[in-house]
Amino acid sequence: MNLNSSSSKALTQDEVMNLLYKIPFFNDFTNDEKLQISSMESFVKRYENRNYIIAQGDQDNSLYVLLKGIVYITKNGNPYVKISKLKPGAIFGEISFLSDAPRTTNVVAEDNVVALEMNPGNIRELGRDLEVKIQKQLIKVLIKRLGRLNNALLKNIRLVPEEDRFL
Repeated sequence: MNLNSSSSKALTQDEVMNLLYKIPFFNDFTNDEKLQISSMESFVKRYENRNYIIAQGDQDNSLYVLLKGIVYITKNGNPYVKISKLKPGAIFGEISFLSDAPRTTNVVAEDNVVALEMNPGNIRELGRDLEVKIQKQLIKVLIKRLGRLNNALLKNIRLVPEEDRFL
């Protein structure tokens, strides 16, 4: 298992800017804000095929925005079963970012991946206004996810015969 092993070839600031423009999370950010984020070399991480970006159980509070490539989610109990596949624009690591809880899943690079790694410390370096904007965007993402989960739950409840429902 290659854990958090990022490749050394750095992206240029222009390459990072181009990726940020393609990611919906950054749609409400100004050009100057994207420029500021893209200038933070410590934010941009590259991972090679089968490198673990996140390992279940680790105590880490970084939040990731997938900029390029594909990652898949696994659990330690059955690491060869891919629970989910995430594409560019996906946000992951939010549970530990918000709660300081240990990582609940593994996130593994499939092919070459570029991700933005943000943690409370490096986000603070961007300044209070940008820190708040990132937090607001994260809240929007989580609200959309909650809505999708609620819809999936309602759909599944309808499949259960009425006499077997607890709600």
